Amino acid sequence: MSVKVLKESEDKEFDLEAVLVAELSDVQPGPQGVAGPQGVAGPQGTQGIPGTNGAGGKPTILLNYNCNVDIWNNYFPANGGVYEDFDAAKTFSVSSASSLVELIVSAAAYGGYGNAYGQVRLQIDGGTANVQNIPLGNWYCETNYNLNCIFNGTAPVWLTGLAAGNHTARVQVSVSQGGNATRLHCYPLTQPSNYHYRLTILEYN
Repeated sequence: MSVKVLKESEDKEFDLEAVLVAELSDVQPGPQGVAGPQGVAGPQGTQGIPGTNGAGGKPTILLNYNCNVDIWNNYFPANGGVYEDFDAAKTFSVSSASSLVELIVSAAAYGGYGNAYGQVRLQIDGGTANVQNIPLGNWYCETNYNLNCIFNGTAPVWLTGLAAGNHTARVQVSVSQGGNATRLHCYPLTQPSNYHYRLTILEYN
């Protein structure tokens, strides 16, 4: 680019700004330069607030009963669907009425020597106005044949709405027909490899 120097005359006004604009209007932009180097990383931000635990977290164990005594070597109760305790009631305490409670029954108990059939159930809060009787399954035994484990196929029981505080749970068995000659055996103490009875109760809140 060239810049002309003009001498002001009496008959023509000198305008330097106009001259510069005219000269610069012919200038074309050059190519874009290369990018500069990347700057260093900034400092790490502060840690956020931890979130709350989601539903279905680790449960609280309310009861983990593992029977270590021989509890059955008896004939079934009489005909007519009368239930008899398989073992004594167990107490557990719920912390909140909004909790989900899981009850798991696991047992190996065998019988035989009678043409009979009956039921197995889980009873919650027996002897109270809030009693719940929950079927666990049915069993059948032919005459002179041993009965396979009457707890086969027992699935966990899920309960909601149990009031906060103490509750009881017990397993019961009954005979609907032919119980007078049918016996039930459960020897967790003397034959632990063949027999057991466990009751586990968990609370999710």
